[in-house]
Amino acid sequence: DPEYLNYVEKRCEGPVKNREVYKKPIRISAEQRLLLDMLRHAVLDISYTQKPENINWKLFFVLAQKQEIAAMLYPCVKNTDCPTELLIRWKQVADMALRKEILFDAERKAIFAEFEKEKIKYLPLKGIIIKDFYPHRGMRQFADNDILFDGERRLDVQRIMEARKYDVAFEVAHDVYTRA
Repeated sequence: DPEYLNYVEKRCEGPVKNREVYKKPIRISAEQRLLLDMLRHAVLDISYTQKPENINWKLFFVLAQKQEIAAMLYPCVKNTDCPTELLIRWKQVADMALRKEILFDAERKAIFAEFEKEKIKYLPLKGIIIKDFYPHRGMRQFADNDILFDGERRLDVQRIMEARKYDVAFEVAHDVYTRA
């Protein structure tokens, strides 16, 4: 598509060296195509009513897990012919994502209250912010809370986090607080 090549050239600020690469059709599997279709439905909060055929549901689940979107796709998958034993596992993943979000929200609220009490400047980052743009809670799977804080108050933050039973690891660009 010449229009696409023009777009690529503008974005790359120069001519595309091997135009032939962009002329080849991209081949994706039925599972990848289904993943994209369900992802569109999930993000746009559109009910999924199709019954996909010839899908390797185990492979589809692995793809969704690898992309960390299994919880997001569960509302779509539950309306399909996905095998029951896999659907049970899928629901567990979705339930765990929702539970994790609720726990992370509560913990983050408590941490922010401590920061505010101590007048420590902070800014929530990344997943904490974008999760609210998804149509439903629990759709975004995440594993941490990214928080930027006033570096001059590093020792105060460490004291607060250790009091909340976090372990600290100091790294080059950031501090990492973990709790078992």
